[in-house]
Amino acid sequence: MDGFPKGSLQLNTALFIDFDNIYINLAEQDTQAADKFATNPDRWLSWLERQLPINYRGGSFTNRRILIRRCYLNPSSFSEYRPHFIRSAFEVIDCPPLTARGKTSTDIHMVMDMLDALSHDTYFHEFIIFSGDADFTPVLLNIRKHARYSTVLSVGYASPAYRASCDYLIKQSAFMATALGINYQEEERGTASVREINHATEKLLKRMADRIYEAATLPRQ
Repeated sequence: MDGFPKGSLQLNTALFIDFDNIYINLAEQDTQAADKFATNPDRWLSWLERQLPINYRGGSFTNRRILIRRCYLNPSSFSEYRPHFIRSAFEVIDCPPLTARGKTSTDIHMVMDMLDALSHDTYFHEFIIFSGDADFTPVLLNIRKHARYSTVLSVGYASPAYRASCDYLIKQSAFMATALGINYQEEERGTASVREINHATEKLLKRMADRIYEAATLPRQ
């Protein structure tokens, strides 16, 4: 099915949360914000459904309804937060470490579930992704190819390609102030940008090191 179903007033939404990515990056900036994100998902879920703007053309929508709620987390590090999401009607997918370096399968689980949602009997107009991981860029492009819309929350630095691949980028400051109720003041832009870029570089180098380590430890044929 292409485009919006005729006469649709409800914006059907699928929500996918990369818990580790959002929580860790929030904690680096404001521990209170990270705690509120992890322990009170009802608050920011209500904000998403009732206050996040619906800026998409092609349909006259009166409300947003989040029909799929999935949270992917590493139970080895964050199991204490699992019950909070379960009580908020999330499907929680445990993604434990698969390598000695702590690499989890969160990204591949999220991608497979998003692709499944594209062919679901329910027509999902919108996909909301909470993650700053640029590995999701290809799936965002695929969502666009299917004439669906995507909204992204990235805490900290997000690559230009990743930002360009989504239809709407939730501002971190707006999310922290209105969805979490945190009085958040952004740092001077120049200083913040340098810090975010350095952090992104460190993450990229770590990922490269992990993959080199995995390749080096594979058994020889």
